[in-house]
Amino acid sequence: MKKLYSILTLLLALTIQSQAQDYSQYFDGADTSIYNSLFVYPDTAASNIWQIGVPQKIIFDSASTVPNAIVTDTINSYPVNNESSFVVKLPVDFWWAFMALQWRQKLDLEDHHDAGYVYFSMDHGLTWENALESPYVYNQYGYDPANLDTFPTNGIAFSGIDSSWRDVWLCLNMPSLGMTDTLYYKFTFASDSSDSHQEGWMLDNFIGHITIMHPVKEIMKPDHINVYPNPAKDIVNIEIQKSKDFRVIQKMEFTDQKGSILRSWQDVTPPFSFDVTKYAEGMYFLTITTNLKSELHPVIIKKY
Repeated sequence: MKKLYSILTLLLALTIQSQAQDYSQYFDGADTSIYNSLFVYPDTAASNIWQIGVPQKIIFDSASTVPNAIVTDTINSYPVNNESSFVVKLPVDFWWAFMALQWRQKLDLEDHHDAGYVYFSMDHGLTWENALESPYVYNQYGYDPANLDTFPTNGIAFSGIDSSWRDVWLCLNMPSLGMTDTLYYKFTFASDSSDSHQEGWMLDNFIGHITIMHPVKEIMKPDHINVYPNPAKDIVNIEIQKSKDFRVIQKMEFTDQKGSILRSWQDVTPPFSFDVTKYAEGMYFLTITTNLKSELHPVIIKKY
């Protein structure tokens, strides 16, 4: 049986390798073929500040691959009370594969005030889910964790300053999400009423990968469910040792001391995070049921 499974996996990988292709967008004209491009669509609102062109600022002084990048204005600092978005469309050649979107970015945002959100949509942009906190994201990495912040209205976003080019990866588990012909990603910049005269958000070198294997070697973790940090202030993370028998978290319930269910999830692919900022300090419980076992984890919320 194991031999048959290995043969089928190999055939599946060869099928993807022979029929699928990566899609890219470096904003340089040569990569806008209809056959292998990621197409980018800035919003059409008059207040939109996303521009594709040559960056001419102090921190944002050049694209990752010259000459062009997409920037919250190529010359000026970003304005107050602004919300601007652009959409990236990634064709889904195999809905049962992993879909990984890769891009490079720099940040110059007022910490805890201004934000860069990443969303995805399975229904052609009718509904959007925050990709930085979605249970359907198999993995995400490449950015500095210090640049993640939680905002009361829209959840987790990039914030603060990072003047180094970062290779960011976002990998979606398509079998858990269902079928679609196109994945939509939306990058939304949002500023508040405080004017910090900063440069904003710059991105370049978008690549869409289609694979049945996760693109980064996983770090082996202890053979148990890991819930951290504990005590938690704003975010609770769940990780599970991957094994040949483990498939998915079938069910999770977050309850208070009275047993009232505050939040619940079905068919979650770890690693997974959720926001607890709206809950009062105290003891809570997280019940995690996988296809192998069920565990009860006490979670302490403490507002330091």
